[in-house]
Amino acid sequence: MAEQRILGEQFVAQFKERRSNIESLAESGKGTPGEYESQVTALRAELTASMDLLTGYNQRQLDTQLKALEQKVREAKASAKPQGKFSFKRMKPVAKPVVASSSSSTSAPATSSLVPSTSSGHTIFSLSNSCITFASLNSEPGADLLLSSLDHCLVNLIPASADLPPPTPVLGSIHARALRHTVLLLPVIPGSVFLEGCTECLVVVGCHQLRIHASENTTVLLQVNSVPIIEHCRGISVGEYPAVLRALVLQDSGTTFDSKHAEMQDFNWLQGGQSPNWNRISAESATSWDDRVRRLMQQAQGPIADTVLGL
Repeated sequence: MAEQRILGEQFVAQFKERRSNIESLAESGKGTPGEYESQVTALRAELTASMDLLTGYNQRQLDTQLKALEQKVREAKASAKPQGKFSFKRMKPVAKPVVASSSSSTSAPATSSLVPSTSSGHTIFSLSNSCITFASLNSEPGADLLLSSLDHCLVNLIPASADLPPPTPVLGSIHARALRHTVLLLPVIPGSVFLEGCTECLVVVGCHQLRIHASENTTVLLQVNSVPIIEHCRGISVGEYPAVLRALVLQDSGTTFDSKHAEMQDFNWLQGGQSPNWNRISAESATSWDDRVRRLMQQAQGPIADTVLGL
């Protein structure tokens, strides 16, 4: 679909920029081998999570470029002296990926913003002042979810106990882009979550890995198994997954909560100390967030007023 093609093109451009930034930083000799290795690892995870957005050609091209970068990092790390700087020579330019197009693939405009993907995923896009619930999803359990261009929306995908027997995962991975004044109430999933271009949002989710890019003034209530990463962000507040939802998850699947949300890393803050671009929510504030989440979970599907979200 057109929306997925556009998002794929955006990811290709972002990937190219991220790869170039890693190369430039490594050439400058700043940072440590571990820092650059972690950035490349994060880029690999991001590419893996975004494969459904890409054409087969772009999948192969980006994978080839990243493998070359991974090899350069390994070689530079192996040859680095204990007290020396970590750097490597710039890679030769790789042919620019292009998005294949075909006149035969043109289809009629979608009549709904809740569009099942032609792959195993589900897409929700271009909505405002709406509440979307788990019951509106038509995809198979464990499918990936793409959210894009939502404004003043509530997306509540916490299933009732009877909707999905444990231990079946509700969703696989989640990609959210261009969200404004929007609340995401999401379950604990086995995959990754990638947020980009989120402004004045509340995101509640449990996942294996979280990456936030180019977002601001957004609160994330999080259960995460690996260290979450932000880049080009400001005003990010981080707290633990709400108690009201933890109780549901523990009751349904026996999930344990050993979260690393408080260990968030900012790729734009390489010096020591706490990054000014994110802060941890206090224990006192956590209670008020629990109350807000509990109230939002009662909202029925359909149109909503701006004041419902409380953002």
